[in-house]
Amino acid sequence: MVEYPRRLAPKFPLRSLLLLALVGFGFKLWMFVALGVGDYTARVDQMAQGNLAQQVAAWLLQPEAVTERAANWVTDARAILHGPLSDNE
Repeated sequence: MVEYPRRLAPKFPLRSLLLLALVGFGFKLWMFVALGVGDYTARVDQMAQGNLAQQVAAWLLQPEAVTERAANWVTDARAILHGPLSDNE
């Protein structure tokens, strides 16, 4: 019988951190698409006036180019699959 050294797992949970970031971005994208640019930005601006936790959340949730581009893709895909949205939806 030959013994091999046991492979040590990384000390830092990189996979969990990446999954958390992906879920957070998905939530941010969902809210951005659901609320629309104007309402989303107004809510983030309102959070930026709050306490420290709200300011950190507002900083994390502020829309950037990646969020806007992904929201455009989601909106375009939804329009292709379900037809264009009417004003009452």
